Amino acid sequence: MTLQAAWFASAGLQMVLFPYLVVDQLGLEPEIVGFAQAMIALPAFLLMLPGGALADRFDGRSILFVIYLLAALPPLLLAGDLLLGGLNFGVVLAYGIAMGTFGAFSTPARDSLLNRVVIASGGQMPLQRAVMLSSVFMFSSQIIGMIIASQADNAGPWVLLVVQGVTLASAVWFIRKLSLPRRKKVDHGTGLEYHLGQMKDGLAEAFTHPKIMPVVIIAFCIGIFYIGAFNVILPIRIRDIHGGEAWRFALMSICFFGGTIISSVTLFRRGGIDQAGRALTIAVLCGAIVLALLTLQTSYYVLLFIIFIWGLGAGVTITMSRSIVQEAAPESHRGRLLSVFSMGFMGGAPIGSLGMGYLIQHLGPFDAAWVPSLLMLSAVGILVWRTELWRITFPRHPAGGDIGSPSPSE
Repeated sequence: MTLQAAWFASAGLQMVLFPYLVVDQLGLEPEIVGFAQAMIALPAFLLMLPGGALADRFDGRSILFVIYLLAALPPLLLAGDLLLGGLNFGVVLAYGIAMGTFGAFSTPARDSLLNRVVIASGGQMPLQRAVMLSSVFMFSSQIIGMIIASQADNAGPWVLLVVQGVTLASAVWFIRKLSLPRRKKVDHGTGLEYHLGQMKDGLAEAFTHPKIMPVVIIAFCIGIFYIGAFNVILPIRIRDIHGGEAWRFALMSICFFGGTIISSVTLFRRGGIDQAGRALTIAVLCGAIVLALLTLQTSYYVLLFIIFIWGLGAGVTITMSRSIVQEAAPESHRGRLLSVFSMGFMGGAPIGSLGMGYLIQHLGPFDAAWVPSLLMLSAVGILVWRTELWRITFPRHPAGGDIGSPSPSE
């Protein structure tokens, strides 16, 4: 959990600093903002599946050791550039793309370790509760990072970038302390053809599994319709309508992730939800209603309340969708299936960010929110009608057993 917290505290810093630098400090147009947000999300789409294949082949601790050390470099280099040469869009964009690249490899490695930790503990905590606890740590640490980032106007962005780099580098100690039994050795092939086959096999498993397939599609729709709106509509609106400044960007994100923490803690305390598919469906529909509310012209603090409600639903969405994939994925494919799931979230984001930039340019930051709201309502309706999404429930497992299903058909 501490290892998880270190990464997402860094992510919280970045979630405020990147739009603050691009939108507020550089004053770029919506189309360029959408392009920038798309570029930093693109590596997740391109590299998440290779990252999952890597997690299935090698021990996740070894992968994370290398990734955390490398990920400490971009914020430190950007801090040095700010000190020496001032603010440059190209360097800020390179920083965002590099962090997205490292995230594509760290996410499946870290997520696949969670299942092993639960099994190694002898079933003291069921997997669904472990996923919920992981979500609590993830959201809480993101808020800590955002609170720190809110001081960018006072301390200077370069100081906060140094904090980000040091946080990631220091997390290596926790990786070395993570004690787990060795995985069973698997006879892996070599060569490009083999690795492409592994990734193809992971995709096939994801889109033929009756429980995982609708969740992956939901994740992709969230990336397009929700993450795109969050990354572009809200920063543009805060700059153009509500006055900008780092603390307003930070408070926006804090309200969202504060909502996710409350819903995640509530789920954790009640021990989970049996009807996971229904909970996921309702939570996603709440997001579409929130987007419709974003078409209204409100004060900044009413906007924060709407964002907080959005966060409440997002906490349920993220926790339930991750739990479904963790529960249903067989051990042999878990890293790849988790990467396909994460690729859905982040892979849709470049499309959504680019699209929202153009929509805002032509419709404005208010009317543009109608488009993702109506499209998500349509997508959820089709999934409820044509898939098992609404009927997904959590199975019962003996304590200490393998928590993944042994076959795609189960």
